[in-house]
Amino acid sequence: MGRGELGAAWIREALASLEGANGPPKIVAELQVALGGILSFSGHADEAIPAIEAALTLAQHHSLAETLANALDIKGTLFNFAGRTDEAGALYELAIAVAQRHGVTFVEMRCESNYADLCMTRDRPEAEEHARVALLLARRWGSRGMEAAAATNLMYILMITGRLDEASRLGTELFAAGGAERPGAVGINLLLAHLDALRGHIDAARECVSKCEAESDDVQFKTI
Repeated sequence: MGRGELGAAWIREALASLEGANGPPKIVAELQVALGGILSFSGHADEAIPAIEAALTLAQHHSLAETLANALDIKGTLFNFAGRTDEAGALYELAIAVAQRHGVTFVEMRCESNYADLCMTRDRPEAEEHARVALLLARRWGSRGMEAAAATNLMYILMITGRLDEASRLGTELFAAGGAERPGAVGINLLLAHLDALRGHIDAARECVSKCEAESDDVQFKTI
């Protein structure tokens, strides 16, 4: 819902009610990883790191595979944001391996999507492969939000490699399948706007941009 600051406050209240690290390890670890994820995308990386480290410690001590994969994924994202991309890539690979080993498909698809984002912004050739795997996993899981995230990564990759028609077709298919109000519509419209602008279709691009308003605590949306 884009209300990360409120979510973080609620999680902190929950942790306080459990007396911090003295609560049930599984619950505390899940809360810490959720807190770290919210803080990392709300522009509070310094506050996110202690939460993720706490989650990683608990997850490994108590064999919590899903929480471990989640925490590794978020730590990878924090490193990616900090420009430490080699370490981020290694963390994503480890997170994917843990998720695959334990059959945690939802975490695997998010890791693949994040890894695709890292690769595409660093001009790595494996970007398309990770984006397509993430899209396949999202559709297998039935997650419209993750489908949009993976698809917009793939659309961007197709766009910068000159495959404009293929990228536009994918965006159009997403709206045909999920409707204009589907999760992730802002990102899809933004990519469609770029594609229209590249073709010189300025009015169509403006129409797509007009649909891109989003109120969210997520720092990624504040640039739109």
